Amino acid sequence: MTRLKYLAAFLVAVLAFCIYLPSLHNGFVNWDDDHYVYENPHIQSFGPGVFSWAFTKFYAANWHPLTWISHSADILLWGLNPEGHHLTNIIIHSLNTFLVVLLAVRLMQVYEDRSRSGLFSDRRLLLVAPVITGLLFGLHPLHVESVAWVSERKDLLCAFFFLLSIIAYTGYAGQETGGAGPIVKHPNKDYLLALIFFLSALLSKPMAVTLPLVLLIIDWFPFGRFAKGGPVKSVLLEKVPFFVLSLASSIITILAQKSGGAIRSLDMMPIGGRIAVGIESIALYLVKMVFPANLVPFYPYPKEIHFMSFQYLFPAFLVAGATVLFVVLSGRRKIWIAAWAYYVITLLPVLGIIQVGRQEMADRYTYLPSIGPFLVAGLGAAFLFRKCISSQKRAVALPAAVFIFAVPLFLLSYKTVRQEGIWKDSLTFWDYVIRKQPGFEIAYYQRALVYAGRGDIDRAIHDLRSTLAIAPDNDRAHNNLGCDYLREGRFGEAFDEFNKSVEANKDNAEAWGNLAVLYLREGNVASAVSDFKKGCGLGDARSCDELRKLHG
Repeated sequence: MTRLKYLAAFLVAVLAFCIYLPSLHNGFVNWDDDHYVYENPHIQSFGPGVFSWAFTKFYAANWHPLTWISHSADILLWGLNPEGHHLTNIIIHSLNTFLVVLLAVRLMQVYEDRSRSGLFSDRRLLLVAPVITGLLFGLHPLHVESVAWVSERKDLLCAFFFLLSIIAYTGYAGQETGGAGPIVKHPNKDYLLALIFFLSALLSKPMAVTLPLVLLIIDWFPFGRFAKGGPVKSVLLEKVPFFVLSLASSIITILAQKSGGAIRSLDMMPIGGRIAVGIESIALYLVKMVFPANLVPFYPYPKEIHFMSFQYLFPAFLVAGATVLFVVLSGRRKIWIAAWAYYVITLLPVLGIIQVGRQEMADRYTYLPSIGPFLVAGLGAAFLFRKCISSQKRAVALPAAVFIFAVPLFLLSYKTVRQEGIWKDSLTFWDYVIRKQPGFEIAYYQRALVYAGRGDIDRAIHDLRSTLAIAPDNDRAHNNLGCDYLREGRFGEAFDEFNKSVEANKDNAEAWGNLAVLYLREGNVASAVSDFKKGCGLGDARSCDELRKLHG
């Protein structure tokens, strides 16, 4: 069985690798890839300086040192050739798929040994649930964003160490002393490995903060460590180091997000609305796991939230009903509430209670949480195959069962390959986003940058005007529109846009510098000096250089 489980995990991982090979032809996109990788000056030379910077500085409203180090290592290996960066992502995703299968096998073994459910009375069925779980995890189009987007390396690394931590913990939790059940008196190698891997996951992405709660779920089911007479106190005490690390990571993350201005205030997004949107997201993610249609890299946060509307009431009833149902069923089948609890708990950091950014939800947020629902689907497959094997018509039933699962997996794989194509380059990416979300002003703004970089100023101006039609106070759009007008010699219109930019945001250093340049062109030295001083004071290097020139 040992060889067979590794072979099955390997084959599933290879299939996931092959499905993502088309993304090797993709480039970088100007959505975080620029700030994180190819324009990030701190990671261009791999060495001690990268380690020092990664561990001691906040950057792009984040603190995930292992992720920065991995990007720097990629630059050392591949330079700024995006193919190598994509290859690293694909390899890590394949390794994660391998680990998902191994973890599922381990949990299924414990489940069968303790429950005597009879589901795996034919030991060949023991691999069905893990293989289906691994295939869904490895091939599902919801995970394209995490794999085909270079900047989401943090998702992949975090999941890699997260899964390793759980696997190590199962070795620790599964120790037996006679017939008394799982009793562990002191930390051992598996426990220490679980703690080290957990720390590594946190250093990759703080979404791993929920792992201590996940370990408690595993303690309850399938390991049964909270059974009557079990070592409840020691089970709780051994989680203390994990919770301490989670707390420390949460504090650092909040400080990092605040440093970048990413956290939204309660005035902007009231807590009631955040809870309603979070509950809606729990339901919508499940819908997208079953029907992965209209996948978009950005789901804008709703401008208005009507609590009594069907949009929010139905998901609330659905989530509440599912929770009650699974609690009722937990007396006979603990797997339901365990899988549901895992799904909801691992989603907690990204449900928007502490709202970061302007997105309501994101496909990449399902990367780890989806394992719970996928494992339930795998158990459903094992149940179906058991029925087929015991059927008198198994010669017909078994091929039919294989067909029932093969067709959806094929369709999911096809959708995944298609979804990879939207990450081909920045223009393809933003064209897709605008088709799906025509009211999303950031998409027009980013596409304008692409057009301007290609020298297509007319289209850049058109997209910036579209941006401002949706968001009139976007100071960066006003500034960039002014720059494009300058390129075309439309100085009066450029002057108006720079003024609108500083009116919308008096801290826009570049816009002050641009205004000063126009004043200088008109011979208004006093106004130029004044605006250069404002730009220089806000950190605009060009303004500082111009001031030095003007002062001799």
